[in-house]
Amino acid sequence: MGFLSCADEIKPRIQLGEIMKISEDKTTNDNEKYIYINASFELPEELKNKDLALFSSYIKSADKVWINGTYIGSSGKFPPHPFGNGVRAHYYFIPKAALNQNKENKLLIKVWVSNYKMISSDMFIGEVEDALKKYAYKTFYTSKVNMFFSGLMFVVFLIYWTMFFSLKKSTKCNDYMIFALLNIHTLMFNVPFYAMELPTISALNVSYLWFLKIFFCYGAMGAVYFANSFIIHFMKYDVSRKTYHLRYGITSLCTLFVFCAPSMKALTFIGPIAFLINLSHFAITIPYLYKGLKDPERFHNARKILKGFAPVIVSIFFDLMLRLIVRQKNLPFFTVYGWQITILVFLQYILTEYNRMYLKNTELTNRLSEFNENLEEIVAIRTKELQDTNYVLSKGIEAVSNVQNNFLPQKTSQFIGWDLAVTYTPISDNVSGDLYDYYTNNHRLEGMGIFDVSGHGITAGLMTILAKGIISQNFETGLEQNASLNDVMHNINETYIKEKLNVENYITGLLFRFGTINKKEECTVECVNAGHPYPLLYSAKTKKITEIKPSVANEQYGMIGIEGLNVSFSPTVFKMNKNDILICFTDGITETKNERNMEFGTNKIKKIVCDNADLSSHKILEKIEKSFRNFSDIDHLKDDTTLIVLKRNNSKDYIEEL
Repeated sequence: MGFLSCADEIKPRIQLGEIMKISEDKTTNDNEKYIYINASFELPEELKNKDLALFSSYIKSADKVWINGTYIGSSGKFPPHPFGNGVRAHYYFIPKAALNQNKENKLLIKVWVSNYKMISSDMFIGEVEDALKKYAYKTFYTSKVNMFFSGLMFVVFLIYWTMFFSLKKSTKCNDYMIFALLNIHTLMFNVPFYAMELPTISALNVSYLWFLKIFFCYGAMGAVYFANSFIIHFMKYDVSRKTYHLRYGITSLCTLFVFCAPSMKALTFIGPIAFLINLSHFAITIPYLYKGLKDPERFHNARKILKGFAPVIVSIFFDLMLRLIVRQKNLPFFTVYGWQITILVFLQYILTEYNRMYLKNTELTNRLSEFNENLEEIVAIRTKELQDTNYVLSKGIEAVSNVQNNFLPQKTSQFIGWDLAVTYTPISDNVSGDLYDYYTNNHRLEGMGIFDVSGHGITAGLMTILAKGIISQNFETGLEQNASLNDVMHNINETYIKEKLNVENYITGLLFRFGTINKKEECTVECVNAGHPYPLLYSAKTKKITEIKPSVANEQYGMIGIEGLNVSFSPTVFKMNKNDILICFTDGITETKNERNMEFGTNKIKKIVCDNADLSSHKILEKIEKSFRNFSDIDHLKDDTTLIVLKRNNSKDYIEEL
């Protein structure tokens, strides 16, 4: 007999954990496997001639109990439709008539286990009041608390699921959907803790194995998945499709492994392994949390994540201490309660954020109401201000447009040995950020340039006016001083940076210098490129068209007008013979897209030039323009467009215009 007092040494108890013996029934199969718990004891004087009770902290499978051959109760369901008790506490009333007051008593407990041998050592026989108190206490923190939180989580699920569907058309509210699914999966995980408290569960012919797979195992997998999703979305990160599929695949495979477990024994082995693998979600999520702590815009939310998960982290550590160091296995898993507290913390976060949004919307609504009351007066004032501003702006645009139209050279010109044609189209108000120019001396073409100022509108237009003067002056000075074209472009860059002051616009462009046409009708051309699209050169001899690039890719780099930027304008030198054609353009031509989101590109230009190389520059330009119009909606262009076609003619055929 093993008689021990309770901790406060008031209530007498017969502690069965030290005296019970367990034997197996080996005649049954795995699905109907039983064990028997036997204990023999004599009643101490304090417990004689009293009604007693049997208390057990848990017997996770189904059981039936006898005292001295008298059946006193059962819990769970035996085969053919077995159903376990989970962590539910047990209480069985033992009438004094069933007890031997002065001789040995025999306790027999038949347990269906199916290789699921989890029986608490916290089992005793004592006074009814003592057992009932212990039963009520144990039931409260293992069943009632979890049932209460499950009810709360179901309400939260309904609220946030409804909020998601009602708000998803007007705002980004994935947080609500993820939090709703996190609650419903946590609820599923909690169900086995109080399942036997629900009469509908025990009345169903449900396999306990599949009940644990669906609720306990899948609920845990889903809770981990949506907890990590919530962390990522709470910090306002968007995951890549690859990361999404990886995370979804991990949870799906772990759940599949669990669902394939053929028996309770297999589930007790596969389940923990699958759950540990599923925890690898945190290996994906923690880097996002780490980045969030370093990002000033996300630091506040990242710190909330750490605070919110503090209860479950502390409870995990506490459980590990109790079970691995203290070896205390009869206490509940505090991690379950820590997780529920974490859910409540995030519920408070989301409610606070929703309340903030509600107050902000209320304030905006009030302001809108006040605004509507004074709308007519405000509209009149704003209309007058807008009219005045538009008048000034229109005059400014008109002035810039007039200057540009006056300083740009003719679009079609003949020079000794050259035939030139230009198309130039601003996107609005005749003010353009594109610039072209050519430099002549006694009907001889000495140079040509095409440039593109960043931005649009009046600012870009003003910068073209400034740039034209700087480029022309430096080109002419370079000719007089026999300076290299590289030095000319560097001087243009330095002067433009100095003259434009605090304006942020930069310029890309091409600058050409043409040599004297020799007796073989051959001309040497020198070109420097400042970050502009490569020009094209058609060879009449080979019938081929190529891009003009430096021999070494890194010889030319940089743009004009960016202070502190290291630039290089190394010249590219090539020759042009009779009937060769040079084509230059701004990116407004090549990067224009059609309704199928395809760019115009350079291939169409190349084909038109090759197919029509025998025509004049003006005719070639017209065919390119026609192709461009057919390709795109020219009434809704997004950038200014400039295209230059320069063809080498026989210098002897030149006739001076009158």
